[in-house]
Amino acid sequence: MHFNEQIGCAKPCEQVIPDKFLLKSVGVEYHSTVTKFANHKRNKNVGFIAFEEHYKYIDPATMKLRRAKGITKILKGAFYQDYAPTYSPKKKPSKGRGRGKPKTKGLTASQLLAQKIADERVKGIKLGNIVHEELCDWARIPSTEEWSRKHPRPNTYTVKVIRELARLRIEPLYGEWPIYANWGIATGIDIVGASADYGGRLVLIEIKTGYEGYFKRGNKQMTRTPMKRVPNSPQNQAFLQCLIARAMLEKEYGISGVIGLVIRVRMDGVNVYAIPSTFLKRQNTIYRGLKDHVEELEMQRAQARRERAAKKKNLQASKKRGRGQGKALTTSPYWRPAKQRPVTSPYWNQVEHRFC
Repeated sequence: MHFNEQIGCAKPCEQVIPDKFLLKSVGVEYHSTVTKFANHKRNKNVGFIAFEEHYKYIDPATMKLRRAKGITKILKGAFYQDYAPTYSPKKKPSKGRGRGKPKTKGLTASQLLAQKIADERVKGIKLGNIVHEELCDWARIPSTEEWSRKHPRPNTYTVKVIRELARLRIEPLYGEWPIYANWGIATGIDIVGASADYGGRLVLIEIKTGYEGYFKRGNKQMTRTPMKRVPNSPQNQAFLQCLIARAMLEKEYGISGVIGLVIRVRMDGVNVYAIPSTFLKRQNTIYRGLKDHVEELEMQRAQARRERAAKKKNLQASKKRGRGQGKALTTSPYWRPAKQRPVTSPYWNQVEHRFC
């Protein structure tokens, strides 16, 4: 999951990819949270429909397919509004050459064109999609050799995350794994792993790329209890996403004690953040507040549907009585003349009027 914003550029990487860390290499068994998640029956009842670009799940009450709302947009409406980057003075992007931009001084137009065509840097949504796709395959494909054949030149951001996972001794198990709640929301966990340092316990990882200079800076405050007066920053938004996924596993899947991490990869390094204790203490209230927001949206949509149906019914009744088709309004036996405005002209009685 990623936001529609500009993030740093990155080039394809030709460095050596480290082997995937495995728990068995250090003699650690999978925790019960991992086995319960891997074998849970709800895993077969949800999926992301790429063509339609949304999640669908099987409603247990009706046993029919139902469209689920992604939590990124729902969280935005429930707890915060649009975010405009607020750069710190030291990290604000320079107007000159930066972020690995090649030199252009002294080059001819032909040389500049050839340089731009050969430039393999990517940024924005494209960079986020590339990194997420490569990391998703990294978690799903069992061997490093097979993954390297599919991605012979992975992005530098991808390699940074892979090395950080090995340093944290986390074995990646699944990538972009969908989970859902019965009341109509779903999300895809960027990386589901198992931590050797925590006895093989299940770990949910949210990946964020870029946000150079404003990841921790909030432009406003969040708007809904219990998140009121919390800075509306990309970092806190990422904590909310990871927290809701954690709460969903606890409430809907019956899996508690899951670890939540946010990994932010940038041009000059990688940052790892655990969900703060202030967020964890409010997890149940936040989850309930999100559910209330979804119910409010459903009520608003139902009211809008009723209003459209009533308007359509009135229009059909009006056409049936002849309105809108050039027929006289007096065809209805219940028609009465409208109240007339007072007229002060002395010639009013000499003029024939339709209502007289």
